[in-house]
Amino acid sequence: MKHSTKKFYSKFDQARVLARLFESYSLSVMVMKIYSDDNDIDVVLINPNQYSLAINLLVSNNWNKKNNLSKLRERDKDFFYHPDYPNLVHLHQHFSWNTVVYLDAGLIWKRKRQRKEVFLPSHEDELLIIAAHSLFENQCVIPEELNYGKDLLSKAPDLSYMQNHAAKFNWESGVTMIADKLNKSNPNISFFELAWVRAKKVLKDLVQGKFSSITNELVAYMLVDLVWNHESP
Repeated sequence: MKHSTKKFYSKFDQARVLARLFESYSLSVMVMKIYSDDNDIDVVLINPNQYSLAINLLVSNNWNKKNNLSKLRERDKDFFYHPDYPNLVHLHQHFSWNTVVYLDAGLIWKRKRQRKEVFLPSHEDELLIIAAHSLFENQCVIPEELNYGKDLLSKAPDLSYMQNHAAKFNWESGVTMIADKLNKSNPNISFFELAWVRAKKVLKDLVQGKFSSITNELVAYMLVDLVWNHESP
C-alpha cells in the first residue's frame, strides 16, 4: 500500500517543489504569503496568458482541481490538492482579491527576491500585499500579518515606491492607513475607513475610464462584502 508523504513536507518545502515544477516549463511564478498560518500556498502566475498551461501542468502532475463556492467571488483563481502534500495550491492569474486587481505583477517580478529556489515579493511588495489583503478581503489586519508587517516596517522599506505602486490602481491612501495601523499594532479597520479608500478608488477609476475594473469593484464591495462576508450577530 502506498503511504502518504504529507508529513514530510513543510510549507516552504512544498513551495520549492512547485517552483521546480513551474520552472521546468519556463513558467514564471511568485509565491506570496508564505508566512501565513493557513494550509494553502498562493502561487501567482506572472503572465496570465499562460494560465491554462499552468493548470494543465498541475493536473498532469496529479494535482486535482478542488474549486469551491469561493470560486464565485474569486473567478480568476483555482484551487488544487495533491494526495502526497499537506497544503492546497491557490493558483492566481493576478495579484487580485475578489477578482479586482490591485498590484502590477510585472513590477513585483522585477523587484523579486529569492529564497533558495522560491521567488518571493520584495519586502515593500509584501507590505502592499498585506495592505490589499486587509482592506479588500479581510476588512481587518489578521494577527500574523500584523506581526509580520510591523517587522517589515522596521526594515525601513521604500514607502515612496509603495505609494506610487498603489497609485497605479488608485488605492494609495490605503497604504498610509495600513502602515499606521501596523506601527500602532491596531488590527481594526472601521467601516468608514474602508468606505473612504474604496470610494476614492472607484471614483478615480471612473474618471480614468476603467469601466471593467469598476464592474468587478462594485460586485466585490457591494455584494461580496455585504452578503458573502456578512457576519451574523
